[in-house]
Amino acid sequence: MPRTRVKIFVHLICLTKNREPLIDDPVRDELHGFIVEILRALHASPVFVNSVENHVHILYSHSKKHSIGRIAQVLKKCSLKWLESRSPNYWSFQWQGGYAAVVMRKSRLGAAVEYMLRQKMNRRTFEQEYQNFLKRYGVAFEKNNKKGLFRPFRTEDS
Repeated sequence: MPRTRVKIFVHLICLTKNREPLIDDPVRDELHGFIVEILRALHASPVFVNSVENHVHILYSHSKKHSIGRIAQVLKKCSLKWLESRSPNYWSFQWQGGYAAVVMRKSRLGAAVEYMLRQKMNRRTFEQEYQNFLKRYGVAFEKNNKKGLFRPFRTEDS
């Protein structure tokens, strides 16, 4: 009987709502571990997870059982509930709608992990980082995007 075999590596990025700096050090490592558990429950193989205060990078081998969108949805829903259960400090935590994801070649996994490890040392704004990420993978970026995943910050002047 024929079987379907899939080996697709995905680099997934999820943002906190309005890029609020809500992922703090006391919970960061536990959150990464929880995300790994969710991936395994979804039959996806985690490669590496890292985050900074306002977004998380997730590198994994994709599951043939679920779409990328479904995996992102479940990761965000379950991690939100998990964070809320950790402390009242996280009761206001929310994920931004949507996600960013690119398919990675196996030969680029090392470079992706190095990039993810440098996140805390990165002094660029998230928008600059995101534009470079999209450019690296040949994805178009809408500079005047007023809604969606990476909408601009609201300032008191706007």
